[in-house]
Amino acid sequence: MGGGGGDTYRICEGLKAFSSSLMRERARKGAHVPANDKVIADQVRLQDAEHPLLCPYFIRSRVFVEGADGLRMVPSGTLKTRGDQVARTRVAPDRLHEFCKGLCPYEVTLQAARDADVILLNFHHLFNTDIRDQLYQSLGIEAENALLLVDEAHNCGGDTVESIQSVTLLQTSLDQGGMIELGRMRGRVAGADALLNMLPPRVGQFMDSLKRSFKEEDWFDPATFVRFVLVAVSTSVSMKSLTTSSGQKRPIVRHRNRRATLKRVRWNA
Repeated sequence: MGGGGGDTYRICEGLKAFSSSLMRERARKGAHVPANDKVIADQVRLQDAEHPLLCPYFIRSRVFVEGADGLRMVPSGTLKTRGDQVARTRVAPDRLHEFCKGLCPYEVTLQAARDADVILLNFHHLFNTDIRDQLYQSLGIEAENALLLVDEAHNCGGDTVESIQSVTLLQTSLDQGGMIELGRMRGRVAGADALLNMLPPRVGQFMDSLKRSFKEEDWFDPATFVRFVLVAVSTSVSMKSLTTSSGQKRPIVRHRNRRATLKRVRWNA
């Protein structure tokens, strides 16, 4: 399943994030079974097949239930059943997609692994913090209770970890994602139209500044990105403002002075 540049794990995490956002929005309107929701089905059908933002396999694997803390997204009954079947049956890798019958094979095997004593993983599950945390959460275990045995550990250095921690972004992915997310804000958030007109170009300008670097790769500093993009857009939109001692109005911009995490980024046109 495509979605732009980058490794398969990162692409899938992006698809799951966009899918979850839409699913939660629809669940708040009563669509607790995303796979049966017409709005979600239409969005999946109309999306760009070359650069999808929604994963129908993941959508079919989740439902929403009412809890003490509100709506919770949980594995669907179909996913649990299929996971139990995989745990009891020897399924060859080349038959897994067919066996899962429209569900995400990764989610099915993850469900099947919940009762396993030994799980085989690759380096992504260890060195990608987001994937590792989600893995432990899905398996229902605490990190301190896991015993890790790393085979060929000398292959963990340098290129392997760097490639896992690197991010490749396509202009088309940013354009599509921004338009869809901001478009949903129309009518609900003041200034959404102004943001829709200003935010994507500002992000594009930031990307162009990195593209002009003499290096093939450059470091992405989230704090620099916030100052370059969000502060400028906030100043122009001026959705909220306060008055300074000189009587001039300036936008409210809250910036936490904390150490930013640098990420290596490769830009693809």
